[in-house]
Amino acid sequence: MLCELEVTVPGMVLRAVDGEERHIEGMIAPWDKPTRVTRPIPGYESYKRGAFDRSLSEAKRPIPLMLRHTEDPAAVMVANDNREDGHYATFKVLRTRAGDDALELVREGLYTGLSVGGWAVPARTTVRRAAGGKQLIERAEMRLDHVALVREPAFDDARVMTLREFDEYDPVAAAQARRRIRQRLHVLA
Repeated sequence: MLCELEVTVPGMVLRAVDGEERHIEGMIAPWDKPTRVTRPIPGYESYKRGAFDRSLSEAKRPIPLMLRHTEDPAAVMVANDNREDGHYATFKVLRTRAGDDALELVREGLYTGLSVGGWAVPARTTVRRAAGGKQLIERAEMRLDHVALVREPAFDDARVMTLREFDEYDPVAAAQARRRIRQRLHVLA
């Protein structure tokens, strides 16, 4: 039986499209919206428009979408777009356990945040005092290593916006997968 998925989650659209590929799309970082950070320098951090452009144009390997920054890749970036409000990306979900887990976590609304991982370019980073004496770290360039699917992103706007999948649907396998995810999340809690 073929199944098309269409679910609405607050602030996110989940829908199916024709084809066999599965995709996760969303904003990976907003431009010029400071957020509170504790590392590497306590204060507020923001990204300037185009901060990832050079890194992405020079990438020698696909940029993975990881689960929680440390687990196996769940997807690979297949498209990205530097828009007026932030940097957006589309990830092709892998047909692996991590990929299936990522789809289920997004589908259930548990992991809908996106978080960038990489290295700031020191010569393109400015640190100054903001109102109230707080440090403001502005990143004009970052070497992007990966993006992570997380529960709570550092930037509120950095979220999954679309989940697309079209797949053979096995209700028993789907129920078993949901049960495995819930058991793993219970252990992590």
